[in-house]
Amino acid sequence: MKLSFVRVTKWDQTLDLLNVRNQCRDGMTHTTRLLTEEDQAKFFANEIVSGHTYECYLLKDGEAVAGYGLLKRDGDKKWMTAGLARPYRAKHLSRLLISLITEVAYADPGIEVWIDVYSDNLALRGDLHAGYEFVDSVRQPDGRLLHIMKHRRDRRLGESEAGRLALPDILTEINEVDAISRAFYGLR
Repeated sequence: MKLSFVRVTKWDQTLDLLNVRNQCRDGMTHTTRLLTEEDQAKFFANEIVSGHTYECYLLKDGEAVAGYGLLKRDGDKKWMTAGLARPYRAKHLSRLLISLITEVAYADPGIEVWIDVYSDNLALRGDLHAGYEFVDSVRQPDGRLLHIMKHRRDRRLGESEAGRLALPDILTEINEVDAISRAFYGLR
C-alpha cells in the first residue's frame, strides 16, 4: 500500500469523494441517501471551491481512493466525518484516517473537533482510540443511540471503555497500540 492524504480541490477528486461517500452512507448520521452527481456539483460549487464551510480530503492508495474525510466548520468547532471504501475496510486503517482528518482540523488555532456517531457504527471503536470522548448521547426517533463526542489530544482510553470495546484477550494489544501512538505524537 502507498497511502497519501490529499485535499479535494478539483472536480475529478470531487467525483472520487462522491463515490466513496456513497459507499459509506449506511454509517452516516444525517443524510444517508445516495447522492447524485448533480448533488455533488452543487456541493463542489458552493462549498469546496469557495472553501465556505467544508474541507474535504481523500485517503488514497496510489491512484485508488481508500477513504475520505470531511470537516464542517461550525463557529469554533469542526465536525469530522470519515469513511473507508469497501475494499479498505478491516485493514486497520480507520484509526489512521480518523487521526489524519482530526489533526488537519487542528490547523486552525482555537478549534475543537467533534463527531456524532451511532452506537452500532463499527467506526466508534476507532473514534475512541483516536482520542474522542463521549459528551452526550441522544436516542433518535428510530430508536438508535447517537453519541456526540469531542476530541481530546491528551485522552487516554479508560479501562471500562476499553473493556466494552474489546474482548479481554485483545485488550492488552489495544493498550499497546495506544501507547505506541501516544509516544509517536508525544502524548502521555
